[in-house]
Amino acid sequence: MQRSQQWSGGRGNWDLAFTRLSIVDLSDSGMQPMFNEDGSLVMIFNGEIYNSPELRVECERAGHRFSSTMDGEVILHLWEMEGSAALDRLNGIFEVAIASTVTGEVFIARDPLGVKPLFYSISRDTLWFASEIRALIAAGAPAGAYDVAALAQFLTFLWIPDPRTPYLGIRSIEPGHALHWSSTEVRQFRYCAPFVPADDPDPISPQHALREAEATIVSAVRRQLLSDVPIGLMASGGIDSSLLWWGAGSRIKRAFTIGWSDEGSGEGLWEDAATVRLLQQAFGTPVEYIEPEAAPEVLVESGDLFADPAHGLTRMIARAASSEGYKVLLSGQGGDELFAGYRRHQVVPFLAHAHLGSLGHTLEGILIRYGGDRLEVEYLARLTRALAERDPMRQYMQLCSYSTSLDRARALGCTPSEASDDVVWQRHADVWDSLPRGISPLRRAMTVDLN
Repeated sequence: MQRSQQWSGGRGNWDLAFTRLSIVDLSDSGMQPMFNEDGSLVMIFNGEIYNSPELRVECERAGHRFSSTMDGEVILHLWEMEGSAALDRLNGIFEVAIASTVTGEVFIARDPLGVKPLFYSISRDTLWFASEIRALIAAGAPAGAYDVAALAQFLTFLWIPDPRTPYLGIRSIEPGHALHWSSTEVRQFRYCAPFVPADDPDPISPQHALREAEATIVSAVRRQLLSDVPIGLMASGGIDSSLLWWGAGSRIKRAFTIGWSDEGSGEGLWEDAATVRLLQQAFGTPVEYIEPEAAPEVLVESGDLFADPAHGLTRMIARAASSEGYKVLLSGQGGDELFAGYRRHQVVPFLAHAHLGSLGHTLEGILIRYGGDRLEVEYLARLTRALAERDPMRQYMQLCSYSTSLDRARALGCTPSEASDDVVWQRHADVWDSLPRGISPLRRAMTVDLN
């Protein structure tokens, strides 16, 4: 369902448009844009606010009247009471815009982990914002020229760290940040504390850690089941999505996965499907196995060349789930950052004890020249580059980088300095340098990943 709202008066004017998925409160009462009781604030919101039931009670006790049961409406009334401080009260994933019909000022904000994307462009006295870059371009926002540094970052990580985008004129709101726009001011600020581990945490026994992890996972999964529509699962066979399946139990109505069957594949993808079958037997949840041969040979419908490499498979699963009537799928995205699930995390504790110097670059050259294009060779090439470094941050970033500055410069037609490691690693280095000195190399690497 789509709805748009035009407003003019006070000190400004705007157009707001929203396409609603309708997960909580399927009635027209939950449609957006949404106004508060006296019409002084208007909001558009995308996401889920997991602690909305508690916040709703608090707002009602303060005298506020709700027009829907949609979870995001609590933001409007909480904002009336606390202003932008309301953002730090929200437990959820969201992108939200709140505008004052009295002053014309606008606030846009993104959730602390940046699960929901939010892009913007500013020119003179105009602010554009949207959840997709192509929407900004369609609306006439000034995209500007290509950002060479951002394209170099994509060739390095297969994604672009915030706040850059492929365009110089478009930026993303960083996770946990908000932007305040008015006719006289544009200001960005962080509304929540950054994710930083304790420098000297209290000791904890493995048994207690397991019990606490179990309770936390179950609590986190159960609160994400706030929905007026059935919820399914994107089952990869990995630890992360399997934990979600276990935590949700019988509340997951259906699981969807790719039905890999080629046991000869070097990726071992058939093992993922085999694991899903074991979990299906254990939990009794119906599972749909989607044939990988159904993958389209042409560019995916969105045309998003900057999407995650798994974008095509994810769309296949989403399309199959949608055809079965499912609007919501839980996914294990982000689990590796929390539980040290990447190969590089296993290597990090040993990097400080191994240094090959120039020999590392020599070995890398031999691997690239004679190793072929197998994935194992690519992993080993990154490892030898890391072992050639002395600085811990640079060692870890080499493990994270899929290309060198020369590779990037050649592909983009720029100078190596424009696509250098220092340029593409800057966002990671800023986080690395802000962390307490006493934390272990592994915790430091995981915290950089999470941020």
